[in-house]
Amino acid sequence: MGLINGSATYKRFQITDQLPKGFHERLVSGLLRYAFREIDPKTNSEQSVGWVNAVDPFDTDLSLDKILVADWIMLGIRWDRKSVPALLLKSKIAEKIRLTLAERRMRKLSREEIAQIRQAVKDSLLATLAPSTAVFEVLWNIRSNSVYLSTHASRVADYFVDLFEETTGLAIVEETLVSRVEDFCERQGMDFELESVDETSFVSSRPK
Repeated sequence: MGLINGSATYKRFQITDQLPKGFHERLVSGLLRYAFREIDPKTNSEQSVGWVNAVDPFDTDLSLDKILVADWIMLGIRWDRKSVPALLLKSKIAEKIRLTLAERRMRKLSREEIAQIRQAVKDSLLATLAPSTAVFEVLWNIRSNSVYLSTHASRVADYFVDLFEETTGLAIVEETLVSRVEDFCERQGMDFELESVDETSFVSSRPK
C-alpha cells in the first residue's frame, strides 16, 4: 500500500483536540459504527463510504490488534460508487415516458410523474451496475496527532474529515504550507504574517 510503503502522495491533517480517557475503546466503537457497508438502495443507491482494514478492504470487523502498531493507527477508507452514463439514462427515461403515455393513452405527463419515472429508471439501472471501488489509506500518529491521507483529491479529503470527526468526536484540520509556516513562526515566537508578504518576493529576477 502507498502510505505504508512510503511511496504515495498524501494530504496531512492535525487533530486539534486532546485524546480523551478510554480513547482506544471509543475509537473501536466508532470504527465499527461507521465501518463500510455495501451500497444500499434504501439509503443511497449511488455510493457508500466507510472504514476498512488498511491491508484488506473487505475486512470491516476492526479491532485494536488490527489497526494499532506502536504509536500508529492504520486504517483504510473504502468508497464504492455507481454511476449511470448520462446518454443511457436519458434514452431509457425517454423510452419509459413514451411507453407510459401509450399505455395511458395520454399526450402529456405531469412534472411529478416525469420525476418519478426518472428516479425509478435511474434506480433500476443502478441496481444492474457493479460499483467502482477506491481505497484510501489513513495513518495516524497518536503521539503527534498528525494524520496522513493517501490522496490529493479535495472531495475525498472533505469526506474524510466528516467521517473522522463523526467516528472519533475529535476535531481535525488540514495542514497547508501556509499553516505550517505560521505554526513554526508561532512556536519560534516570530511576529510574521504571510498575508503581508508580496507574492513577487518568491519570484527571482531574471538575469539581464
